[in-house]
This record gives sequence, structure tokens and C-alpha cells, in this order.
Amino acid sequence: MYKTESETYRARRIFTPVALLLVLLSCGSCKESIYESVPYQPLERGDVVSIASPSGSLWVKEGGILSPSPVLEYGNGDKVKVLSSDIVWTTEDLQVAVTSGAGIEGVSSGSTVVTAAAGECTRDFTLTVKDGSSTTGITAALTQDHVYSMGHYLDRNSVIQGFDITEKGDLYYLQIAGTDYHNLALIRTSPNKSGHIDDNENVMYFKYFGHGTNFAVEEAADGDYIWIGSYGSKNSSGEYWDSQTIARVKYEAGRTVTPEMCDTHFYIGAKTEIHPALDIEDGILAVYYPSGDGSRCIRLYSLDDAMALSPATVTLQSISYGGDRSGDPEMTSSPEVQVKDLRMLTSLAEIRFQGQDAASGPDEISYYDWQGFDVADGLIYWLEGEGSTSGSIAYLTVFNCYGDIVEDRTGVAAASDADAAASIGITSTGFMEAEGIKIRDGHLYIGFASRDAVNDGDRRRANVLCYDQAR
Repeated sequence: MYKTESETYRARRIFTPVALLLVLLSCGSCKESIYESVPYQPLERGDVVSIASPSGSLWVKEGGILSPSPVLEYGNGDKVKVLSSDIVWTTEDLQVAVTSGAGIEGVSSGSTVVTAAAGECTRDFTLTVKDGSSTTGITAALTQDHVYSMGHYLDRNSVIQGFDITEKGDLYYLQIAGTDYHNLALIRTSPNKSGHIDDNENVMYFKYFGHGTNFAVEEAADGDYIWIGSYGSKNSSGEYWDSQTIARVKYEAGRTVTPEMCDTHFYIGAKTEIHPALDIEDGILAVYYPSGDGSRCIRLYSLDDAMALSPATVTLQSISYGGDRSGDPEMTSSPEVQVKDLRMLTSLAEIRFQGQDAASGPDEISYYDWQGFDVADGLIYWLEGEGSTSGSIAYLTVFNCYGDIVEDRTGVAAASDADAAASIGITSTGFMEAEGIKIRDGHLYIGFASRDAVNDGDRRRANVLCYDQAR
């Protein structure tokens, strides 16, 4: 059904006939992750009226075979995810790519137009074939020119979890509120090009939401909306993890919100530790979650379709919260929540790759702690790394939205360039923990949490580096 993935670290689509049967049996009326062969379509559906994909851009490595699984929309409104072999693919430039029943094979680096046809319906895509090397500029030595912003000392003396940048030029940082583990502090500020700056104004608190590993800002006519994992649960150390929904809530400086105060939640089923990313240009909501077998998964949905879902009531898994420094009594409950249930949609794509427990050495993807992801123009950017005074490290891997690696796992030179970080004034100790990644207007941004016990009283500061070429 699918090609055999020969590369050790390539994300895998694990979908055997047995697995398909299990999904069919367990999914009920939900459409999620069900593939259907076009020749067996019911006649009442009518003609295919559109071919949906996460992006108008497709990506593949030289020698690799891309097997897109588009979603077909029929005249009666049904949306069905089909196999690549159910689509007729043609390509303009046979020197760049060729097509077959297996999909689209990358021949040599370059770009061409490929056309997908289902009945009388067609759609053109721009296909780019890559040689697998990084094109993001992250291998360059760290210089002052890379600094988008640096030296922010935020609401608490704790490292950032992530960041985002708006079209207006606002910079958002998210951090756990020190020993107040129940709170995430979101700070809105502006870029600082050099030196140190204190940023403890314009703070909004998210109480009992979770760890905040990845979040996104949506700019709307009436203000900025924050997309963030919600309904987290307290563990034995008093920390909050395992978010079960994604909340969308308007940013308001000075406000403290709890999950039940949010009007909009998104739900993907009985998953925990879920986190969002947004590709506004392509209209994509991406949801990360760890699977039960230890794999990491990222699922892509139409943002418009997700927002249009009618509310439904679900009962979440048991959560613990309160006590400690929260000001509330310690509680355990299984809350009933009004959600937009993403299981009612046909996802546009899903990727799956090995988790941290499966990584046997530092040369393998997921060996280091996950530090953020983003999605843009049909590509998924995956960041991992660790900060240490004895040597920091960070790696970036770039997937296409169907799970194939198109830019190999590559080290971010700035993370380990202690001399340059000291010269610029970021830190004299070499502690540079990667924390967050964003793609904005063709630029790649990576966040770093720095600390300096030698010259800065061990303050944790927030920094963002910019690379001009995102793909």
C-alpha cells in the first residue's frame, strides 16, 4: 500500500490492512485517518469538486518517492482521504521528477509543476526536489547579524518555553512562572537588538494549562488570540503537563485565565500533551501529540474547517490541580468541556516518527529533548536540543507534510558557539537551550534560553535568532 521507508530516521506512515480495520472499528462515525479507494465511491456522492492538501507546495528528496494522500471533496459535500495511487499524477519536467503508481519520484534538485487529477477535477502543485542538505543557514557561525532579539529578563527567573512573532512586530515569550508551576506567564514585548532589558509588563497568566512547550499567536481584527495546550494535570513534582485540549483565548495583559474561562477548545480524542502550531497563510492547524506506542505524531487540519465545527461536550481524562502555591485546594476531576471535536474532520495529513525512548544515540532524531515545532508551506520543522554550561546542542529536522524527511537532521551552530555567544553578550557560560521555532515571511527564527551565573547573577534571559532562508 505504501512504499517501504529505507532511511533509518524517516518518519513512517504505519498503516497496514489490519490497522485500517482497527481504525474502522474504533472510529464509529468519525472520519479521522480513514483512507478510501476512489473506484468504490458511492454514486450519490457526485463528481469530485476539489482536491485538498495542506499546501500548494510539495517536497521530496532526490531518489525519494512522495506518496501524497489528498482529500477529495465530492459534490454532496463528503470529504474522503484517498491513496496516492488513486490519483493520476503528471509532471512537467521529467528531469526533476517522474510519476508512477507509487507516487512522485525525485530525480534531481529543482522545481517543477505536478498535476493531480481525480476524474475531471485537477489541481496543480509546485514540487521541489531537494538533495537533503539544510538550506536554512543554521550551520553558519553565530554573529550579531543573527540576533533578532536578545537579553530579555522576563516575569520570573525561569527559562522560556517558546515564543512567537506577529506581523505587527510584537514579540511574545512564554515561560513557566518560576516555582508557581501552575501558571504560565505570557509576555508581550518588542525586539531588543543588544544588551539586557527587563520585561515584566504586559503579562498574561494561564493557570492550570500545562507546560506550554509550543504555542501560536493568531492576529485577528479584534486583537491577538493565543492557541495553547490546556487542561494540564499536576504530577508528583508539582509540575503541570499532559494538556488534553487546545485553547484559543484572546490576549489581555494583566489577566489570569483558567481553562474553563476559555470559550474555545479543540479536542482530538483521548490524547495528552497536545500542542498547536498555525500556518495562517495556508490555513493549517497542526496538532502535536505523542502516541501510545511512544511515537511522535503531528496531524494537520484545515483551520477554517476546525473553526467552523459546532460545539460538542466531551469528558476529559482525570486531572489533578491546585494546592501548593496556587491559592486553590488540591482537586482531582474529570471535567466536562465544550469543544470543537477535530475527530469530526478528515485530517489533511499526519506524520509519525520515533520518540525519545526509541532513540539509541545522539545521532538519531528525538534523542534530545523536544523544543518546539512549526509548519509552513507544506513543511514541518522539528527542533530538539539541550542547554548546558559544558556544551549546548540543538538540531533541526525538516519533514514534508506526508512524513518524509526532506532536510536531514542538522546541528544549529549557534547553540554550541560559546565564544560567539559571549562576544555578542548573550552569555559567558555557553548555556544556550533551544526553546521554540517559527517560520515567518520566509525567515526562520529559533528561540534560546540563556543563563549566566558568572556575570549576570544566573538570570535566565530570552533570545531569538533569525536566519534569512527558511527553505
